[in-house]
Amino acid sequence: MKATMKTPYSALLLLCFALAPSLSTAGFLDNLRMPGSAKQAVFLPPDQAFALSVTVLNDSTLQADLKITPGYYLYRDKVGFDIASEVAR
Repeated sequence: MKATMKTPYSALLLLCFALAPSLSTAGFLDNLRMPGSAKQAVFLPPDQAFALSVTVLNDSTLQADLKITPGYYLYRDKVGFDIASEVAR
């Protein structure tokens, strides 16, 4: 009976040694999901999720348009525009 108990454990140990090199590679755990967990979200870079275009309308007016990708959100109090130079005023 002891001989049959060692076989599953030795097979498991052999499997662990066989998988050890792949476990040490970078990013292995990033692809691992726990049962019942949601898939990890992949986010667009900010420049793609929030596309900004600025148009010169006349000597004293710029028009800024912000196109937000569906499913992405901005908080109004977190968005602002500043003029970097006093020459522009």
